[in-house]
Amino acid sequence: MRRGTQVNPNWTFTDWRKESGYSIKECAKLFEVSEKTVKAWEENKRKPPRAVFLCLQIFSGRLDFLGKPWRGFRLMPDHIQADNGQHIWHYEVYALPYIYQVAELNRSRVCLAMKSRVENGEKSPPLTLPEENNVVIFRKRGDK
Repeated sequence: MRRGTQVNPNWTFTDWRKESGYSIKECAKLFEVSEKTVKAWEENKRKPPRAVFLCLQIFSGRLDFLGKPWRGFRLMPDHIQADNGQHIWHYEVYALPYIYQVAELNRSRVCLAMKSRVENGEKSPPLTLPEENNVVIFRKRGDK
């Protein structure tokens, strides 16, 4: 299994362990169980606790377990990668409120427009946003 492969809802413990990059020995140490227990999970002789699966999903960097809106997103060491290949770095999250303010963007309107586009299967931001009820959501600096 390679990093970046599509998540299959039928993935086994072994699939998630490999996707997370852990060996059997490392997995045993991580979950404080014996290697024999991990091997039993691998061979489907015993079922691992649900928490083990959730931990492996988190450790793999995948956010699919958070629900449909997060499917395909990856949590990387220094950024989040969207399912369309776009990246947002940790420092950009801090900058967003400032960017909205400086660009005089109405954050709620932008988020609602993007939510609507994503729900309709579009994964890129619009070049222009609709102006409903004469509410300006983007204005050039100096324009009134």
